[in-house]
Formats: sequence, structure tokens, C-alpha cells
Amino acid sequence: MTATTTEFLQRAGTPRHQDEADLATSYFQADGRLSEVKIRLLDHLSAEKKGDRVVPVFDESVVDVLPELDAAKKRSAAVKQNIDAYLEALGSYDSVQAMTERMLRLKRTSNNLDKDILNLSKQALARSNERPQDDPAVMDAVVKRDRVAAESSAEIADLQKRISRAKEIIGGY
Repeated sequence: MTATTTEFLQRAGTPRHQDEADLATSYFQADGRLSEVKIRLLDHLSAEKKGDRVVPVFDESVVDVLPELDAAKKRSAAVKQNIDAYLEALGSYDSVQAMTERMLRLKRTSNNLDKDILNLSKQALARSNERPQDDPAVMDAVVKRDRVAAESSAEIADLQKRISRAKEIIGGY
């Protein structure tokens, strides 16, 4: 399950999510700036009676605030878009750390299977002078390692890509 922006903002800066703090801070700053500019717009607003109705009217000096409003809206939208892209990169993981841990577990499993093959080969060689790769236990271990490698290689590549993308986004803050 992918986190929402609200969940992201609530967890950013907690020990497991320390790397997200700057992105969250940028969001709060951009949102605060947008609110400030919107409040300044109210200074240029007055009411005018038109027939039986009262309508809001901005004075001419509001044009000085409009570029600031546009800039604040763009900044706020850009930071929100980066949060969304970051959360998309995380996918079902709750942090870059969790993705890294998963990737390392997959790699460790493969390394452990390589060690098992080496140990089984040494044992087969000690039992006979034949080629250890022809020993049934070694052949079974090689098949298992190859199967696990085939199953995990796509996931490892995907995790590496996701981690890289998430770090790229966070690195901009």
C-alpha cells in the first residue's frame, strides 16, 4: 500500500524516515508561503454594491501580488509532485531503508547459496578425486542458486531503480 501525502508528512523526520525531513519541510514552507500570499490578497479586496447585490472587488494594486501568488502556487505544486513521485518510487515499501534492507536480504541469500556450493564442492572433493561439480548435492545446490537468482534478479533490479529514484528526489532538498 502506498502512503498518502498526509501520512508522508506525519512520518517525515521520525528515526526511520529522517531522510524525508527536508522534503516535508519544503512542503510546509511552500504551503505556508502560499497561505501568506493568499492572506495578502485579502488586503486588496473590498465590497462594492451593484444593484441589489454586494460583490467582491480587488483594487488595482492586486496586480503586484499576482506574480507572487503564481510563484507560490507553482512551488507548492512542484513540492507536492515530488512527494507523490517519491511515494511512487517507494511503492509498497515505507522507506528507502526498507527497500535497501530487502535488496540486501536478496543479495545475501544469493551469496549464502554460493557459499553452500563452495562448501559442498569441498566436501565432494574430499570424498573423492572426481569433479565436485558432478556431485549430486553440488548440482542440486547450483540449480537452487540459479533458480533463486532468476527469481530475485528482477526484484533486485527494480529495487535498485526505485532506491535510486527516491534518493534522487530527496537529494534535491
